[in-house]
Amino acid sequence: MILSAIPLCIYFVDPSHVYDGGKYEKSIVDILISGKNATNSDANMNERFLKRFLIQRYSKNVDHLILGPSRTMLISEKVLQDGNVLNLSLSGASLEDMISMYYITKLSGIKVKNMIIGLDPQLFNENNADTRWKDNAAYYNAFIHNESKVKEETSMANMMRLKNLFSMSYFQSSVMVLTHKIEDTAKGNQIVLTATNNYDNPGKTIHDDGSLSYDEKFRNPEQKDVNIAASKWTYQQFDSYDNLSDKYKKELQIFIDDVKKDGVQIRVFCAPYHPIVYHKMMSQKHYEYARFAMDYIHKFSVLNNLEIIGSYNPDNCGCNETCFYDGVHLNDKGIEIIFKKRSF
Repeated sequence: MILSAIPLCIYFVDPSHVYDGGKYEKSIVDILISGKNATNSDANMNERFLKRFLIQRYSKNVDHLILGPSRTMLISEKVLQDGNVLNLSLSGASLEDMISMYYITKLSGIKVKNMIIGLDPQLFNENNADTRWKDNAAYYNAFIHNESKVKEETSMANMMRLKNLFSMSYFQSSVMVLTHKIEDTAKGNQIVLTATNNYDNPGKTIHDDGSLSYDEKFRNPEQKDVNIAASKWTYQQFDSYDNLSDKYKKELQIFIDDVKKDGVQIRVFCAPYHPIVYHKMMSQKHYEYARFAMDYIHKFSVLNNLEIIGSYNPDNCGCNETCFYDGVHLNDKGIEIIFKKRSF
C-alpha cells in the first residue's frame, strides 16, 4: 500500500512538472505570447520545455538572440534598447543546450540578425554531471547529424519518466511541495501564476522577451549577504575538470561556423564574477582548467573575429561587489554598466 502511494504522490503532485505534458510551461508561454510578463512562476518548472515552447509559438524575426546560462538571463530589450530580443538562456546551460535552442529557432523559420552567446569556462568540462540538456537532446543530435526532421519524444525520455516515479528524492520533494501547498492554502498565501505589465514584481518574473527578473528578496540582498554567498560559492560543473574537451571544442567551432553561414552577427559575452569568486578561481588549483578555458574562449573569439563583451575579471568591466546578486550573477546595475553606451 505504501509502495503504491509513492508513484501516485509523485505523479499527481509532480513538483517539477515532469508528467503534465508541459501544460504548466505552455500556460506561461500563453502569457508571454500575449505580450505580457509572467510573474510568480514556479521555480521548479522545466526551463528547457518553456524556452522550446516559446520558440515554437514565436512569430517574429529576432534582432538579438541571447544564448547562455543563468548569467545571461538579465539581457533584455530594456537593456539593449535596439530592436526585439529573444532570450533563450537556461540555468546551467551547456553547449548542447545552446545548440538545441538555436536549432529549434532555425527549424521554426525564425531569422536572427544578431546573437549574444554567453560562454562560461565550465563549457569544456566533459565530466560535467548536469544532464538537463537531455530534455531537448533530439534537437542537439539532429544538429550534430545535420538532420532537418526531429522526433521530440524518445523512448529514453519515457524511460526516465517511468524511473522517476520510483525516485525517493523526487517523492520527498513531492511531499514537501504538497505540505507547503496545504499550509499556504490554510494561511491564504497561495502564489498563483499571473500575467502582468510590470517589469519587476514581488515574485520571479519571466518577461515576454524571455529574459528574467528575480523575486524581490533576491533582487534586494544585504551586501554582506552577497559577499558571504560569494565566499561560500562552489559549483558542481567545475568538479572533475581535468581537461578541455576536444569534443566540445570541435562542436563549438561547428556551431559558430553554422550560425555565421546563416548571416548572424555573433558577440561573445564573458560575464564577470564577483571579486571574491574571481580571486578564488584565479588562485585555487581546483579551478586550473577553468582558467585554461577562459584563455581558450578569448583566443577562440579572436580567431573567429567575434566581438567580446565584458570580461570574467570584474575589474576589467568596471564592476565591484555592489554589481552582483551573489557570487556569479550580475544585478541590474552590473548589466547596465557593461551594456551602457554600446551600439548594436
